[in-house]
Amino acid sequence: MARGCIRSDCAILAAIAAFHAATGRWPETKDFRACPTLPSDVTIQRKFGTLAEARRLAGAEDGGHEGHGGSGRGPRPAWTPPSRGREKP
Repeated sequence: MARGCIRSDCAILAAIAAFHAATGRWPETKDFRACPTLPSDVTIQRKFGTLAEARRLAGAEDGGHEGHGGSGRGPRPAWTPPSRGREKP
């Protein structure tokens, strides 16, 4: 389907899943910009809020960050507040 066409949410999610099936990885921002079978990254963000949410709805268990198209940094560690003043003995 050419860019500029109005796509249903289901058609967009099917295109994302088809990209994953064909490449073995979930599409990244660069893929949404370069691949003519995917809508633009702006369309994805407008319809689903985030690319990760669109990938999750298309079938990725963790939003597509399982090492196939994620940041490559692994899971983010839990935030801990900085200590204030003296440390307890």
